[in-house]
Amino acid sequence: MATAGLPSCGLTDVSLGVVREAFRGVQRYHLLYWDAVIWATARLAQIPVVLSEDFAGGSELDGLTFLNPFSEDFQLHNI
Repeated sequence: MATAGLPSCGLTDVSLGVVREAFRGVQRYHLLYWDAVIWATARLAQIPVVLSEDFAGGSELDGLTFLNPFSEDFQLHNI
């Protein structure tokens, strides 16, 4: 159930395809494995923005943008 004004969130399984894509992220971008799983899951689900404090805010990998929701300049309405 979505909260008023906020987007809803769904669940995505970690499939063999996600694991393979995550290993590609580890090799190509030198991501830590679990960060690569987040990246791969979002990328394969065609999610354009991930909110995480674990990536550099504003960084982009293969068209996927990471935003840090704890940074001082973060604005949810800009997503």
